[in-house]
Parts: sequence; structure tokens; C-alpha cells
Amino acid sequence: MLTDIIQKKLKQLPDAPGIYKMLDAEGRVIYIGKSKCLKKRVSSYFAPEPKWEKAKKMSPFIRDMDYTVTDTHLEAMLLECRLIKQIRPYFNVIMKSDEKYVYLELGTDRRKSPLAVSYTKTENSYGPVRSRRSLEELVDSMQNLYPLEEREGEGIDFSYHLFPESLSEERFLSNRRILQKICENPSVMQAFLRTVENHMHSAAEKQKFEMAVRYRDLADKLRYLDKGLHAYRELTSRDIIYTVALEEGYKLFYIRNGLVIHSRKTMENSRRQRNRLIKETEKTADGTEQQISEKESVDYRSIVYTELSEADEKAITYIGKSTADINRNEEPYEHKHGPESENSKRYP
Repeated sequence: MLTDIIQKKLKQLPDAPGIYKMLDAEGRVIYIGKSKCLKKRVSSYFAPEPKWEKAKKMSPFIRDMDYTVTDTHLEAMLLECRLIKQIRPYFNVIMKSDEKYVYLELGTDRRKSPLAVSYTKTENSYGPVRSRRSLEELVDSMQNLYPLEEREGEGIDFSYHLFPESLSEERFLSNRRILQKICENPSVMQAFLRTVENHMHSAAEKQKFEMAVRYRDLADKLRYLDKGLHAYRELTSRDIIYTVALEEGYKLFYIRNGLVIHSRKTMENSRRQRNRLIKETEKTADGTEQQISEKESVDYRSIVYTELSEADEKAITYIGKSTADINRNEEPYEHKHGPESENSKRYP
């Protein structure tokens, strides 16, 4: 419903990034969104025929709206994430229920499944990841492949068994070590994935299409697990300064362990300003990492990872030393992507 209040606010909307809140008749926030252009995005909700289904469902309940302008789209995405977790609006689905994120757990009892899905972290678990269903389907698909075999020079192989096989203690422990390598080592995960794909192609060539589909679905679940466990490795291995150009000046973000922990605006993009950001971070970092739980961090890291993956490589600067090692009287060593760099490949 296009109330007088909404009409007035729509005219005030800027062509700028930020977040918006849709409110019902009781003033409750029923939806939070973000956009690179608030004016265009928010106005689309009140078109005679909204183009997307969620807007159509929400429009009868909207009686007011509010918005917050941010300097960058990255800040809008991070603020949206934080507010969704805090307010938990009815029409938001993703990011508000991180307590439901799960871990893949290695079993310790050969009488039980070698893999299981758990809501809590243990010393034998990996994750967290968002989709419980994807992990449960992976666990079920793997049951018919045990025991896995590690063959020198050929990677990890297996045979498909119509019914899950009972494993001796020795085979269970060997199988567990292989599963541990798959979960902990990206190259082992990729090698295992290639083996599954080879089995898929072989089954298709033999016109065993049902088996080919089983292997295809398993490969899809392994890719999902691979992304959840390994995608952020480079993102979290070193501190990063990310530079975003504004209409006037720049916004510098200090990223540690995949999380934005400090930022500042500046009129110039220079080594001096980046060093200033580093020193400010030493003094003023607000403990963001400690404030965010491991499950919450999945969403924040995903936002930062996506942003950096799509950014110009010149906007990303890796810090050569931890901030604790930087002498305030010396210029810290910086390492940028470039043709002479050993890390010159596209992020990540």
C-alpha cells in the first residue's frame, strides 16, 4: 500500500548503496534488504505490478519503510546480515537462522556410520556449513562406497556396494584417515572428486544411467562440502586491505580472518593511507572476531569472499606481517597482486 508516508520517503531515496526496512501497521520490521541503488530497488516494491514474488507477498503488509545509506555496497551487505540476525524479520529467510548450520563429523565407532551430521562442533568435526540436507545426502551417498582405498600414484578409489559393508577395526581406521584427508586437504578433496566423476563417466558409457546419476549427485554434494570447508582458506590466511573507490575519495577496509574489523575513508589511495589504517586497526579494532560466533561467521565471510572474488585485483593488498609485528616507525611490508607475484593469480 502506497501510504502518504511511503510516497514522501520514496521521493527522498538517494541513488546510493544502503539497506532498507519494510514495516507493517504495528511498526514491526517485516523485511530487510540491501541494494547498490536504494532509489531503484525500493521503488520497485511499490510498482503497480511488482516483478518478483516476494514483493507481491509483502506489499499488502507494508505501511512504512525506512532506510540507511552506506558508503559502499559491501557495508550494505554486512549491515543487512547483522540486522537480519538481530531482528529476524518474518519475510527474510537466509542468514537469520545460523544456529541451524551444521558440521560434518568423523565417527569414532566402527559400529556406526563413518560420517555423521551434527549441530555442535567437536574435535572430529568440520564446518560449519549452511545446508543440513546437503550433508545428510552426502553421508547417505558415501555409505555404499566404503571402504575407500588410497592407491599410491592413483589417489583415492572405491567400489560401489549395493548394501553398505561392515568394516573391521583396521579398515575402519584406514577409512577414517582417508576421510580426514579429504576434509582437511583441498588437493585430496579435488582428487577424490575427480575419481567420482570418472566413475560417473564410466557408468554413463556403459549405459548404467542410474549409477551415473548417483555419482553425479555425489559429486555435487562434494563440491558443496569443498566450498564450505576450503573456499575461505586464502581469505583467512593473511590480513587484507581492500580499497573501494567512492564518488569522492576511497574507503579502506581491514579484513582479518575473513571479517571486516576496521575501515576508514580517505581522499587518496596511497601506501601512506594503508599504513595509517593498519596502525588505527592496532589501536581501535573492536574485537569483531570475538563478537561473532563460528556459525555467524559463515555468512559474513561469504559476503566478504564474494566481494573480493568480483573485485579488481588492484584493490586487494595482502599484509606481509601481522599488525603486532609492525614497528610504528617503519613502513610495513606490503604485497600486492601483480605479474611478478607468486600470488598473482586471480583472487581467491
